[in-house]
Amino acid sequence: METNRGIVAGTLVALALVARSAAAEVTIDNFSSAVSTYYVTNTNVAQTVVGSTTVTDPGRAGVIGGVRQLTVEAQSLLNIPVPDYIVSGVEPIGTFLEYNSTVNGDGRIELLYDRGGVGLNAHLGRAFGILVAIINADASAPPYDVAITLTDNSANSATVTQTVPVPGGPLSLYFRFQDFVGVDANRLYSIQVVFDPNTAADLRIGRIETYGTAVAAPVLSGGASLLLIGGLLLVGLLALAPGGARLHPR
Repeated sequence: METNRGIVAGTLVALALVARSAAAEVTIDNFSSAVSTYYVTNTNVAQTVVGSTTVTDPGRAGVIGGVRQLTVEAQSLLNIPVPDYIVSGVEPIGTFLEYNSTVNGDGRIELLYDRGGVGLNAHLGRAFGILVAIINADASAPPYDVAITLTDNSANSATVTQTVPVPGGPLSLYFRFQDFVGVDANRLYSIQVVFDPNTAADLRIGRIETYGTAVAAPVLSGGASLLLIGGLLLVGLLALAPGGARLHPR
């Protein structure tokens, strides 16, 4: 019986380790839902004069905290020979965020996730960091900056910026939590993501989510994990069966 209990206990521990190593990513925004931030060609969310417009989109599925705040900023608009503008929005069918600027339009966009100002209280420290997926960037976009600012519940804040020097895609940008010095990733109040491309840029952004695990555990493929879990469960069941499973013949 003691042997059986040991086998069962070992099985449960091993299953826990497998589950821990295969922890799913946490979605920050998969751009699958939008109302006030819905993309309408050349109109929503648009900035037609130098300045910025901020739109809040509450009750959104696929968004951490359920609230997406999108700010569109026009930094320079020449309006020669035609009016210039900066426009951005979410395309739920394609699950992406679109950014467009006219030939003499220079701007940027900002995404803020803070649960409508009350704070996320998000516990993301188990992950290794945040992934930003760029679907495509046209030839006018680079070099463009992608910056993430994390603020924790104690108001500690840090920003990490990556510069993309070339057009095209797809491209995955990885922001490690350890690089946000002084910020507690297990007590996050807000996540801000800024995209700052060049003049006349078109940029399409895919999902934003956590990646990896900060736990030093083996990462197995889906098939290997299923086989291992199945084998461990079988060992556990045999140990509980009448007569039990014996490690040594008698």
